[in-house]
Parts: sequence; structure tokens; C-alpha cells
Amino acid sequence: MGKANILVVDDDPLVRSFIQEALQKEELEVDQAEDGTSALKLLRSKPYDLVVIDFVLPDVEGVSFLKEVKNTLGSGADVISIGEDRVDEAVKAIKNGAYYYFAKPLIKDEFLVTLHNCLEKIHLSLENISLKRKADLFDIIKSITLTLDLDKLVTLLMDSAVEITRADLGLLALYEEEPGPLRIYALRGVSLRNLGGEFFGLKPDRLQEIIKKGEISFIEDVSKHEGLAPCKAGERTVSSLIILPVISKGKQLGVVMVGKTTEGEKRFQKEDISLLSKLIG
Repeated sequence: MGKANILVVDDDPLVRSFIQEALQKEELEVDQAEDGTSALKLLRSKPYDLVVIDFVLPDVEGVSFLKEVKNTLGSGADVISIGEDRVDEAVKAIKNGAYYYFAKPLIKDEFLVTLHNCLEKIHLSLENISLKRKADLFDIIKSITLTLDLDKLVTLLMDSAVEITRADLGLLALYEEEPGPLRIYALRGVSLRNLGGEFFGLKPDRLQEIIKKGEISFIEDVSKHEGLAPCKAGERTVSSLIILPVISKGKQLGVVMVGKTTEGEKRFQKEDISLLSKLIG
């Protein structure tokens, strides 16, 4: 089956253990959650490829929870629903986005075959998404090379950085002269007033230190990063950041920053960092 991260959500510990044991024998990474609340906490803390959900849980309603899980999962990820042998529940689950509905008690071989097929579908979907994003990047770079006007170039770079990484927020700042202070030329998803003189929670001096290293910085969880103040974008809080120095012919020109918020898809993926590097580099 290949490596995959799977979350099993069921209030019955025997069902959770049965599924986890079967999947771990297939060398799959498996986490457990006993209810909807704990499942959502896990989903917001790490990426999963597939979630196996009991359609009836003690703290959530089946259809609304299934929709929330689908919205929280990253691109290409999917859901398999399990529950009682009831046609109405199966129809609701499939109609609202589940890949398949299994009636309990689960038959191990049938369950594994279907799960394998689902993971293959996810893998192909992610490959197609990756190819499309690379094609989009190629088109963007062609547009950038044909743009001579500085204002248009800055706008195109900022919009492209946000689009290619699927970020909620974006910032592009350049040196008026180097060394010297950074001037913000473009913002997306947040106003200058909300920043309060900082750069998504980073003080100017700290950002200068990062830029001087000349390397891309990925802050996966802002709340756990020492020296980074909480940054609000309206009612939203920045949860993850990519910071990429802009360098041309060995000269530091400025920085591009993109962020995700607690209201959106929380984490950047490795491909986001790679695509941003190719765009700005």
C-alpha cells in the first residue's frame, strides 16, 4: 500500500484496535480518536491521507461531522465511513462525500481491499494536483519574465506566491537601499494596520537576521516558535509561515512571506515550499 497517515475515529475501543492492528500490519501510520472533538484536534495538528469515521459518535451529528472532516482535510485526502447496517446511513455518508460505507462488524479482507483502492485514488489525485500546480507555476514564471513594470511585477509576484502555495496571507517587502529598513510593497489577506509595525509577528530586526542567512525558513507552528508574537489578521490568527529571502545576483533585495491561518487549511506542505522557491528564485 505504501506509506500513508490514517486517523480512525470510533467510540468503541475494540473497533479502533481492530482497525489499527490491521492497518499497522500493512505498514501504515495510524492514530486513534474516540470522539469528534478529539478527532478534529488531531486533524488540525497534522496532515492525514485518510480518515475512517464511525457515522454515529456521541458528541457530533454524523452528516455535519463528515462535512467538517472533509473541509479540514488537505487536497486529495478522503474519508471512509463505518456504522450500523442501515441503508439510510450509508446513503447519507456517500451522498456527503464518503468514499465508501462499511457496515459493522467489519470484514477484514474486504475492508483492506477497499482501503487500498481508496489510497490508490488519493495517490493519483495528488499526482494530478502536483502536475497542475507545476504547470500553473510554469505559466506564472513566463508572465513574470515578460513583465518590466516594477509595480506590475510586485503585484504578480505577490499574487502568484499566495496562489501557488494556497496561502491565506501574503507579504512582499523590499529594501529601499541595502542595508536599510524594509518597505512593504504588497499585502494580501491582512491590512497594514493589523501588522502593527511587525511582519506577521516577526519584529523587523528578527526578520533581518532571517533574510541575511539567505535561506528559506519554514515555521510550521507559529504558536510554538520562540520570539514570534501572535499575529492577528482581523479575527484570524497566523498559524504557519514560509519566509523566503529575495536574492538576485548575490544581492539581498527583500523578502516574501506567506502564511496560513487557524481559519484555513492549517499547514503548508513540502511541495508549497519547493514551488515558492522556484517562483521567487
